[in-house]
Amino acid sequence: MGRPYAKGYRCEREAKAFLEKQGFFVVRSAGSHSPADLVAIRYREVWLVQVKAKTLPSKAEREKLLNIATMYGATAVAMFKQNRRWCVKIISGDNKGDSKDGSS
Repeated sequence: MGRPYAKGYRCEREAKAFLEKQGFFVVRSAGSHSPADLVAIRYREVWLVQVKAKTLPSKAEREKLLNIATMYGATAVAMFKQNRRWCVKIISGDNKGDSKDGSS
């Protein structure tokens, strides 16, 4: 397993565990090369999640994720770590969505 892949895999597993602690059922889309690394479901809420180690996904990645989420009635979400805490950003059309912080 190469270093970038291993780091991404570890971040995705940590994000998955974080969301599960928040009450989500989470599926990791390993190796799919889709815009969503995780699909998280809680009650009637569905999140398509892009996980990054330290920063938001690129604008192009956010737009692709938002387009797919909109198509299927889901919420596009970016997760990344800042000061050892998970930052959860809801991606909206203007890319100024709500932010929620959590701890891992």
